[in-house]
Amino acid sequence: PPTETPQPLSEVVAPAELEPFFAKYAGEYAVDANLLKRIARCEAGFNSQSDTGTYAGMYQFLASTWSSVRGRMGMDPNPDLRKNAEESIRTAAFMIANGQESAWPNCH
Repeated sequence: PPTETPQPLSEVVAPAELEPFFAKYAGEYAVDANLLKRIARCEAGFNSQSDTGTYAGMYQFLASTWSSVRGRMGMDPNPDLRKNAEESIRTAAFMIANGQESAWPNCH
């Protein structure tokens, strides 16, 4: 039988107010904006206020992961910033750019 041609993943549309952040940090860190959006949609449905008590924000960061990564970025490690949409997108882009896409194993 013929081999199926893989279809490109369709473009993910984020809430309009978030699109500029996805574009900015995908460009700044040279990562795929669609990947950033797919993870945010999968983890928390683009809800930056999402909080399970353990994981928080659009990318469901653990407080310890957030503080560690933000320290490497030279940025404020306060875990409350996990719920800031722009900071969470920036931090996820940094992680992906540094080969840490596996932090979200179920959401590529």
